[in-house]
Amino acid sequence: TQPTRTPGRLPKPLIDCTQHTLLRTRPTRADAEQALLMHLTEPKPQVVFEPVERPLGLNAFTRKLATAGITADPRTRLLYSGKHLAINGELFSVQGKAMAPLQQLANERSMGKLAAALPARTMEVLFEAYRSGWLHLQ
Repeated sequence: TQPTRTPGRLPKPLIDCTQHTLLRTRPTRADAEQALLMHLTEPKPQVVFEPVERPLGLNAFTRKLATAGITADPRTRLLYSGKHLAINGELFSVQGKAMAPLQQLANERSMGKLAAALPARTMEVLFEAYRSGWLHLQ
């Protein structure tokens, strides 16, 4: 076969195949919600986060939150809806009482001293975001 003379053109068969696939799927409201959360929080390509070089362990991190607070890095994007929180394109399922502190963080971008009695799922999400460099201890 010959190379194409129009390498910048999106091939019509690819468009047709993609359209056919999309027409066969029926995305739900939850699918739309999750896609938006991930897409809208995805950092720009030039944004790079440095993981914490010497991170605290989970227990030490939990203790530190009781005396300090936590702040979102200025480049961090946070959104929530229903039982999902997205941080920088990563989707976390969080239910019940575990979501309230994370909603506060998304709305205010920081939280003061946190009780060590936070739900385990809240701590897991905060700890993962801290280790990734998305959140910083105050």
